[in-house]
Amino acid sequence: MGTSSLPAWNNETEYKAIGAPDFNADLGQVQSAVEQIQAVNRELAPWFDGANKDASATLIQGLQKISKLSEEAGILLSNLSTYINCELSVDAKNAPALKAMSQIQKTGADLSTTMKPYEVYLTGAPENVLRDYLASKQTEAEAFIWRERRKMKDLMLAPSEEMTLAQFKQFGLHAWGDLYDQISGSIQVQLPSKGKSVGVAEASGYLRGSDEALRKEAWHGIQQGWKTFEEPCSAILNNLAGFRLEEYRKRSHTRAIDFLEFPLMDSKIERATLDAMMEAVQSRIQVPRRALKAMAKSLGKTRIDPWDILAPSPRAGKGASYPFEKGVSLIDEAFTSVDSRMGEFVRTMVKNNWIEARVLPNKKPGAYCTGFMKSRTPRVFQTYMESYNEMSTLAHELGHAYHSWVMRDLPVAHLEYPMTLAETASIFAETLLADHIGSNGDADTRFGIAWSNASDAAAFLVNIPARYEFEKSFYEARKNGTLSAGELSELTDKAWRKWYGEEISETERQYWMTKLHFSISGVSFYNFPYTFGYLFSLGIYAKRAQMGAGFSKAYIDILRDTGRMTAEEVIQKHLGEDIRKPDFWLGSISIVEKKIAEFEKLLSH
Repeated sequence: MGTSSLPAWNNETEYKAIGAPDFNADLGQVQSAVEQIQAVNRELAPWFDGANKDASATLIQGLQKISKLSEEAGILLSNLSTYINCELSVDAKNAPALKAMSQIQKTGADLSTTMKPYEVYLTGAPENVLRDYLASKQTEAEAFIWRERRKMKDLMLAPSEEMTLAQFKQFGLHAWGDLYDQISGSIQVQLPSKGKSVGVAEASGYLRGSDEALRKEAWHGIQQGWKTFEEPCSAILNNLAGFRLEEYRKRSHTRAIDFLEFPLMDSKIERATLDAMMEAVQSRIQVPRRALKAMAKSLGKTRIDPWDILAPSPRAGKGASYPFEKGVSLIDEAFTSVDSRMGEFVRTMVKNNWIEARVLPNKKPGAYCTGFMKSRTPRVFQTYMESYNEMSTLAHELGHAYHSWVMRDLPVAHLEYPMTLAETASIFAETLLADHIGSNGDADTRFGIAWSNASDAAAFLVNIPARYEFEKSFYEARKNGTLSAGELSELTDKAWRKWYGEEISETERQYWMTKLHFSISGVSFYNFPYTFGYLFSLGIYAKRAQMGAGFSKAYIDILRDTGRMTAEEVIQKHLGEDIRKPDFWLGSISIVEKKIAEFEKLLSH
């Protein structure tokens, strides 16, 4: 199967089209739910305003009704939003989808605004009210959600202020994220050797190819393409951070909070855990730097170039490729080695056309897994260019998809898991594929897996920490005013030099704009969860050999707990480890070190 016949996802099982009767019906139901919640809010106003302190049946039943209405509306709104995002991902210039997205965002903002009085009240409500509220089948699964939210009750604003903030986010915070998506989908990268210009997604695919000259050309082309937009991109980053910092300042009415508090809450980890992990990684920085040095040596260089970071093994040869059908088959085999149901799941994804892999001119760059809430079915998006890295990315996203698949029967309140734990299943899947291919391949294949292990170490223990370093420095600097594009590039350069050291020929100074994650409006610090997931997944993977046949059930049990426990609780329960101490993380880094040593040994032969 060539790139011209790659699979396209089929989302007509959800809606026939944007604006079709089924689409409009769901949108109408969400809007109706908003009106019904507003009516209940008016009934409960005496409690929400603090005038009535009585925990009466009227209060509890009203709160439970809001829970039911918001859950039903949330499912439909998520479904609509996912559908539109899928449409825009394959064509960032899709005018009907762009128009519909604006409408969905407005409806989402209305729902979010309408929910604020209920959320503010329950976050600070007396324990007896919360207990009575949770004493029903509708709400009992929400116990963990409210336990976590109530940790932040001293940061809540008045209901009217929370409502105003939610309304402002649509045309403030999220509008900047939308602008980034539109820019990334419109950039054309010049590739003289091919005699044409291509979109960023396709150009990024060449960075994963075996042709170094083309990688270098694509990398420089991408830098040049983004350079044209450095002013709007710096505005995007400055305004995203500025909005958040102002929100944090406003919320610091009882105690001062910093810019990491909400990302940590979203990730369901404590600051002690993040600090312990980063301390462990920094203390063993020579391990991933050895990986970079070995990668450079295998390329015949003294230092790696930035266009080599995503490159496949140099022993793969220019003719080596993994067509989609072959890639899926290998992933199927790797998943089946753990549990036949995992392999069956891969086949289900393909059979049902739940994977989008085509190369398209206006396609957004990157890869992701998403899902439709109504049907509880996942979708995978990427631009598949037949390299080993693309196959590994497919395994990564199918790992995400499997995570949601094994949770599809759980209550809605248990389906939302944090980024830290979300990356565990995906990286586990990558590791599974690499080991499967390595154990069944020839010398060049084994070398390729060793290269991939080194590349992963460099990505998760150098590149991701450099992203975290940059974002921390940026938020500190942003407190004192906006930063120019040049200043953002300087901060990027400094972060890269700290983590890459002397092992890279030059830094990617424009990484602050070429990397999507910094401009996602819904979340900040979308970086450290990757390092967390990488090291955690290695710890889980090490248990596979120890547990034998019992591993599959244990693995699924871990995944199913990710939406109802903090990361500390999940790991304590299933692995018996305290991740607030560096020892756990150092143990996983020791596993990485062994992989790098194997790569170095292969290089010496």
